[in-house]
Amino acid sequence: MRQARVSRAVSTTISVTFELDQSWLPQTDPRCQPGRVSIDRSREALLFRAELSDTSIVSWATGDDQPFHLLGDTLEIFLMAENAAFYVELHVSPQNYRAHLRWPLGAIGGVREGRGSIEDFRLKGSGFESETLVRSGANRWDIMVRVPAHLLDLEEFRPGQRTWFSVSRYDYSSLDEPPVHSSTSPHRQLDFHRFDDWQSIA
Repeated sequence: MRQARVSRAVSTTISVTFELDQSWLPQTDPRCQPGRVSIDRSREALLFRAELSDTSIVSWATGDDQPFHLLGDTLEIFLMAENAAFYVELHVSPQNYRAHLRWPLGAIGGVREGRGSIEDFRLKGSGFESETLVRSGANRWDIMVRVPAHLLDLEEFRPGQRTWFSVSRYDYSSLDEPPVHSSTSPHRQLDFHRFDDWQSIA
């Protein structure tokens, strides 16, 4: 497993914690496993810490910049600055492989309608730091992700400046079965790109 050290030198100005759930369903899927995400914000960066219960930690990814959500367990982070014309989508696999996409507002609709490809919006080189720890004996994997302000074209995260976010999960047991989805956002339908449903910190 590839290891990377994430800088923890963050002077926190905001710290919040969220649970992942399935708000688009009338009842939670019994296969949905617990997950918790904490977010610390400083002027320099956002620091995400996720703890994901998982009785079957699997991924067939072999490197960075692959479609991890089709290849096994994946944590996704969506971020959008206040009044921005784009948002970023960050992926981390259990092996600590990373992917980074940058979406102009409305672009995902064009891709879904066959106008363009997701690869048009994938950035080579992640631009963020991550660290994973697979605890197979404890049926859990932990993720730490540090997102610098410049990834959102900001000089810094200023107090009172709103940042929209959503953290989502694809939980696989095998590639022969569809994954179990969950999210920190109160999505009204299963579409993690619906930024109107995302939450924010300021």
